[in-house]
Amino acid sequence: IRASQYGAGGILWCWADEAIVRTDQSNRLDTAGNYSADGLVGPHGEKEASYFTVQSIWSPIQTSLTNLFEAGDDEIPLRNDFLFTDLKSCSFAWSLLNYSGPFSSKTETVIAQSGEAVAPSIAPGESGFLPLGLPKDWRTYDALELTACTAAGNSVFRKVWPLSPPDPLKAYAGRKPVVADGNLFNLHCGDAEWRFSPETGRLISSGLAGKPAGFSDGPFVVSSVQTNPAAGEWKVDSKRNGETVEITARNKTDDSNFRWRLEPGGLLALSYHFAVPEGNQNFWGIGFDLDESSVRAKRWQGGGPYRIWNNRRRGPVYGVWENEFNRGISGEVWDLPEFSGIFADVRWMAIELHTGGRLLLIPDASVNDIGVLRPPNSATAKAAVWDYPVRGGLFVFHQVPSVGTKFKDVDRMGPQSRAQAAPAFIDGTLRFILSPKPVDGQL
Repeated sequence: IRASQYGAGGILWCWADEAIVRTDQSNRLDTAGNYSADGLVGPHGEKEASYFTVQSIWSPIQTSLTNLFEAGDDEIPLRNDFLFTDLKSCSFAWSLLNYSGPFSSKTETVIAQSGEAVAPSIAPGESGFLPLGLPKDWRTYDALELTACTAAGNSVFRKVWPLSPPDPLKAYAGRKPVVADGNLFNLHCGDAEWRFSPETGRLISSGLAGKPAGFSDGPFVVSSVQTNPAAGEWKVDSKRNGETVEITARNKTDDSNFRWRLEPGGLLALSYHFAVPEGNQNFWGIGFDLDESSVRAKRWQGGGPYRIWNNRRRGPVYGVWENEFNRGISGEVWDLPEFSGIFADVRWMAIELHTGGRLLLIPDASVNDIGVLRPPNSATAKAAVWDYPVRGGLFVFHQVPSVGTKFKDVDRMGPQSRAQAAPAFIDGTLRFILSPKPVDGQL
C-alpha cells in the first residue's frame, strides 16, 4: 500500500471470532465450524497470532534494522508513521536480556541492564536515528529489547534483536563416550540409542533408557510435490574415527547425500545436500517422523510464542518460550498459542517427551524455520487452509508455506503467498541430543 501509487487503504474485516454458547451442548462455543466471523481475537478476547502481526505491521513506529550484527553502533533507524505526532513526544526504553538455556530446569528471561533513550525529533512521515547510549559490553548479552510508548502511556512498539549467538551446548559436557556395540548402525551414548538403516543411511528409530523416543525415519525431502524418500540407489558407508562414528549415504540417481556423526558426549550431527523436485512449489525442506503421542511440550529460543506462515511472518517476538501440547484450531478451538506449526528464527528447540526425556534440536543459523507436528485445521475449512507435508512430524523448512483466509484461497493473497521456484538442491546442518530432562541445569 505504501509503495503503490493507487493503494488507498484496507479493511480489517472482523475484530473477534463470533461464537454462540450452546446451552444444549454443555455451553460449548459454536462457530459453525469454519463458517462464522474470523477475527484477530477469540470470542473472549484471546489474542491470536494475527493480532500481533497486525500490531507489528501497523505500528506507527517502524525500523528497518533486522540484524544488530550489521549495526555499526547502538543507533537504531526509525521511521515515524504517525500522522501528526513527532517522535520526541514518545518515550523509549531499552533492556539487555539473558535467557535460560536448554539445559536449565526453568524458562527465564533476565533483564541484565536497562535504561531510557532520549527520543529524537522525527516529524511525521520522516526517518531518523534513535541513540540508545548502551554500555560498552552490550554485544555480550543474549538480546536487546526496545519499547516505545506514547505520551499517554500507550505501548506502540516492541522489538527484540538477538545479540551474541547462543551456545546451547555450553552446559553439555562430561558425557559417556560413544559405544557402538560392534554394530556401526546401532549406536549408543549413555541412555540414548540411535538405529540407522544400512541400506539408506536414514534413522530407523531412537530410544532413551530402553523406551522409544518417538523420533525416527529421516531425513527425507518434503515439498509440495510429494516424492518417495527412499527413491534411487543409495550407497551407505560407516566408519569409526576414535570415539566418533560416521554414517554417510549418497544417492547415485540425483547426487543427494547426507552424513551422520555421533560424537563423544552424545551429540548427533547431520549434514545434508538434497535434490528438490523441479517446478513452482509452496514449500520445501527436510523432515523426520515424530510420533505426536510421544510429545508432551516444547521449549525453544527464537521467534514466538506464535507460529508463522510465509505470508504472516511478522508478529513473533524473539525470546525463550514454552508451551504444552494442544490441538488448537484457528477460529474454532482457542488453545493459544497453538502448539503445532512452523516457528521462526529458532536457535534451539527442546521437544519434551512423555517418557521424561527430551529431544534437543539445534538448527543451522541460516536455516532455522522449524515445523513441529502437523497443525490441525477445521474439517469445514475451504480457503483458510495450508499446504503442509503429508507425512513426518519434525521439519526444517527452507521455504515456508502460506495460509489462505475464509474469503480467499492462498494463491490469491499476493506475491508472498504464491508458489515459488524451487532450487535444485538444499543444504543444511542440524544437531540433536537425546537426553533425560534436566534438573537445575544438570543432566
